[in-house]
Amino acid sequence: MHVKNVFLIEQINDLKMWVNKYIDDCTDEDLNDRDFIASVVDRAIFHFAINSICNLGDNKDAMPIEQCTFDVETKNDLPSTVQLFYEESKDNEPLANIHFQAIGSGFLTFVNACQEHDDNSLKLFASLLISLSYSSAYADLSETVYINENNESYLKAQFEKLSQRDMKKYLGEMKRLADGGEMNFDGYLDKMSHLVNEGTLDPDILSKMRDAAPQLISFAKSFDPTSKEEIKILTDTSKLIYDLFGVKSEK
Repeated sequence: MHVKNVFLIEQINDLKMWVNKYIDDCTDEDLNDRDFIASVVDRAIFHFAINSICNLGDNKDAMPIEQCTFDVETKNDLPSTVQLFYEESKDNEPLANIHFQAIGSGFLTFVNACQEHDDNSLKLFASLLISLSYSSAYADLSETVYINENNESYLKAQFEKLSQRDMKKYLGEMKRLADGGEMNFDGYLDKMSHLVNEGTLDPDILSKMRDAAPQLISFAKSFDPTSKEEIKILTDTSKLIYDLFGVKSEK
């Protein structure tokens, strides 16, 4: 049973009210740009919502939103996206109304693990996978909200910019922890070991967790924050993160 994240829902509802007013104030009907503005602010709220779920900040008591998704069974073994679903108003204009449809347990596994174990390293790796998925979120957005060709390249660039910015932020913090000897998964793995002893966790899953932990610490140490090259997370690395969380990355 999932508990509604009332705090986050209230924030999103407040944002939606502001967004609708913003669209009304800024739309030039002669240019027919309402859909474009709606798509931009929808993306902004999507970004806000995901960060609120993964990085609770002062809202320590928040629970994951009622319906979340993180599709971890994609053909290329990379995270697909947090799916976006939009409701249409009676006059068929898109609303900045976000819904998360549960099509997999992966995202909830990430969030629940982060909250239950209060491990900053786990949060960073979960957030890294989220930021890696921004580009595929655009595909969901474009299927739901009409975006003309002139705006398509702009929005794609914005998603990629967000992805690169956030990955650099999370990787930089990971490197700081790893280099300082503060990235240690022993406590987390000990708790998982107890679950194996209780018969509630498959020993093979724990074995993968133990194998993944030191490799991910080495991965964090290898990040060069001064590099100007595009950040790319290889499939093998994403699978290690899934292994650390005990989430299957392929069928």
